[in-house]
Amino acid sequence: MKDYKKAIWQIIIVSIWINIAETLRWVFFTKDYFIKHYQNMHLVLPFGPLYLVLWLIWGILLSVMIFIISKKFTILQTTFIIWLMAFFMVWITLFNMNALPVSILWLVVPLSFISILVGVLISKYFHNKVKK
Repeated sequence: MKDYKKAIWQIIIVSIWINIAETLRWVFFTKDYFIKHYQNMHLVLPFGPLYLVLWLIWGILLSVMIFIISKKFTILQTTFIIWLMAFFMVWITLFNMNALPVSILWLVVPLSFISILVGVLISKYFHNKVKK
């Protein structure tokens, strides 16, 4: 039972980091780009409480994936696997739907990679702490 509780706390801590990092990235760096891009397509960027909850769930699920995958792979392997799954594939989908403002990639690629890397480092720290 102790391992179960430790796992939950590890996921919560990684989730807090992921959600804070992604929220800050969104608010300070990408929100305006997306709003303008959607306006240029004569669309309104979906936003509201439901979308905020969905992004929170996304961050929690991402943290669960980090927790699970980081047990079996190295820091860099886990970071690349998660980054490819969580960001790269989404960007391909958004690009395919013409909903990705390509001009932001120079900024969001490194920031998203760093966000995942720090999440993996947190997870690895706790994995190593539990082993002792």
